[in-house]
Amino acid sequence: MLASYTIKDAGLPSKKNLESDIEWIARSLGLIGARDKEKSAMKIFRMLVETAREGGKLRSDGISSFVRLSRGTVVSHLNHMMTCGLAVRRENRYELRVRSMERTIDEIEKDICRVLRNIKEIARDVDERLDLRYRE
Repeated sequence: MLASYTIKDAGLPSKKNLESDIEWIARSLGLIGARDKEKSAMKIFRMLVETAREGGKLRSDGISSFVRLSRGTVVSHLNHMMTCGLAVRRENRYELRVRSMERTIDEIEKDICRVLRNIKEIARDVDERLDLRYRE
């Protein structure tokens, strides 16, 4: 599966509490879009975060009944979260990629840095083949 990362400068959370902090992370990672009026992705993301405390894994049908969304909608959001590097699927169950939010973000940061290193390496090769030099 191809990874796709979106990072948005959402400003800092307006108040310091668990709900707004989790929402801020979700918004900063592009999980909450203009089309998601019901904040469905946020509800699912919060379930993953809260379940990580117990080391639990969630089934899509369980999430669906809890957040009152169709299973298809839930699976669509979960697939997006997996593409973003936030969630993983193991044995037909979903969970946060790593059992800690901070470590999950660390893993995403490593992914992004690896991708950027690869892009930079290819860009350097293109520059050399076309004899392009940047000005200082």
